[in-house]
Amino acid sequence: MPDEADTPEQAAADGEPAADEATEDAEQPSSQGADDKNTAKGAAATATATATAKPKRHLPRRIIAWVLVVLVGILVPLSIVTAWTVTTLTNTDRYVATMSPIVREPVVTAYLGDRITTKLFTSLNVEQKLHNALPPKASFVAAPVTVQLENFTRTQVTKLLQSEKFAQFWDGANRRLHTNLVDVLTGKKTPLGVKLQKVGVDIEPAVIQAIDKLDAKGVTVFNPVKRRLQHSQLTFTLVNQDQLQKAQTGFRLAKTVGWALPVVVLILALITIIVGVDRRKTALRVFFAGALGCLVFQAFLELGRGFFVHHAKAPSDVTGTVWDTVIRYLHNGLHDVIVVCVLVVIALWLAGPSSWARWIWARVAQAARWVGRTVSLLWQPANRQKASSGAKRAARWMLEHAAGMRILGGGVGAALLLLGGTLSVGSVWLLVLLLAIYYILLEVVFAWARRLSAAAPDGGDGTNGADDRSKEEAASGAAREEGPSS
Repeated sequence: MPDEADTPEQAAADGEPAADEATEDAEQPSSQGADDKNTAKGAAATATATATAKPKRHLPRRIIAWVLVVLVGILVPLSIVTAWTVTTLTNTDRYVATMSPIVREPVVTAYLGDRITTKLFTSLNVEQKLHNALPPKASFVAAPVTVQLENFTRTQVTKLLQSEKFAQFWDGANRRLHTNLVDVLTGKKTPLGVKLQKVGVDIEPAVIQAIDKLDAKGVTVFNPVKRRLQHSQLTFTLVNQDQLQKAQTGFRLAKTVGWALPVVVLILALITIIVGVDRRKTALRVFFAGALGCLVFQAFLELGRGFFVHHAKAPSDVTGTVWDTVIRYLHNGLHDVIVVCVLVVIALWLAGPSSWARWIWARVAQAARWVGRTVSLLWQPANRQKASSGAKRAARWMLEHAAGMRILGGGVGAALLLLGGTLSVGSVWLLVLLLAIYYILLEVVFAWARRLSAAAPDGGDGTNGADDRSKEEAASGAAREEGPSS
C-alpha cells in the first residue's frame, strides 16, 4: 500500500513539472494573440495610410473641379442673357413680338390716354375758350363743361388706344424703330442715331386720329392742335437717356460674345465632369450650380426692375409692366433652365448610394409591383366576374362618357395655350407631354372598363346573378335542414 500511494511531498514534487508545462502552454496563446493584434493594427494603419494618400493623390483634380463648378454657375445665367439679347434685339420679328403686348395692357393704354388728353387740353386752353364763347351770365358753366369734355375725350382716346387698329400701328412703329434702336445701342454715329437720345414710339399719328374721331362726334375744339402736333413730337418713351447709356455697354458685350458663350459653357461643363473624381457627384454639382446661378441672377433682375422703375418718369405700374413685358422671354429662359437643372439634380441624386435614395427606389419598386399585381388581377376573367357592382357601374359610366373625357383633356390644353399668356417653348412641350400621358392613361382605363363591362351578366351591374346564387344557396340549405326531420 505505501508503495502504491505517493506521499503528499512526492505528489507535489511530481506536479511541479506539469504546472510549469501548463504555464508555458498558457503563455503561448497570449503571445500569439499579441502577434495577431499587432498584425491587425499594421493592416489598419496601412489601410488608413492608403485612404489618406488617395485623397491627396486626387486633390488637384478636386480643386480644379470645384473651381470649374463655380465658374459654370456664374456663366450659365450670363450665357442665357447673351442668347436672349442676340435673339431679341438683333432680330426684328422677335423684337416686335417682344414689344407687341405692351399696348395691349390696360394700365399702359390708360396711361397713354390720360397723357394724350392732358397734352390736348394743355396745348389749347379749353376752359378759357369756353369762358370767352359763352355769355357773361353763363360763363360759370365753363369749368364743369371743361371737366365733362375732358372725361369724354379721355374715354374716346382710351377706346382708340385699346382698338386693334392702334395695336397694328404700334407693331408697325416698333418694326420701323428696331433698326434705329440697334444703331443707338451699338453707338453708330448716324444722324438719326445722334438724334435719338432716348428710345420711344412716336404716338403723334394716334393723337391726330383721336382728334379726327372727336371731330366726327361734334367736338371740333381740338382741330387747331393738329397743326401744332405736326411740328412737335409726342413720344411714348421706352428707355430714357440714362438707361440707354447703361444699356449700350452691356449690349455691345453681349453682341460681341453672341452664341459663343453658351457653347463655351457646355464645353466647360463637360470638362468639369471629366476632371471630377466622382463624375456622378461632379455632374450633380454642375447642374446644381447652374440652377443656383440662375436663381441669383433672377434676384439681380428684381433689383434692376426696382432701379428701372425708380428712374423712369412714367408711373411705377406702367414702367413695371413695360419691364415685365420686355424681359419675359429672359425670365422664361431662366425658369426653364432652373427646372431642367433641378430635375437632373434629382435624377443624379436618386442614382447615388444614399440611404434616402435607396429607400425611395424601394418604395417605387414596391408600388410598381403592387400596380402590376393589381392590373394582372383585374385582367383575369375570373376576377372580372367577381368585381363589385360599383366598379362595374363606374366602368359603364366611363365608357358612356369616353368622348367627353377626351374632349375635356383637349379643351383644358387649348385653354392653357390661349389663356396662359406668353408660354415658352419648354412650357408648350411640357403641356404636350402631360396631355400625351393623360390620353395614354385614359385609353388604358377605357380598355379595362370595356373588359369589365363585357364580363357583366345580363342583369347589367351583376346584382341579378348574385341574387340568383343567394336564392340557390338558401334553397339548398333549406333542403338539408328538412332531410333529417323527414
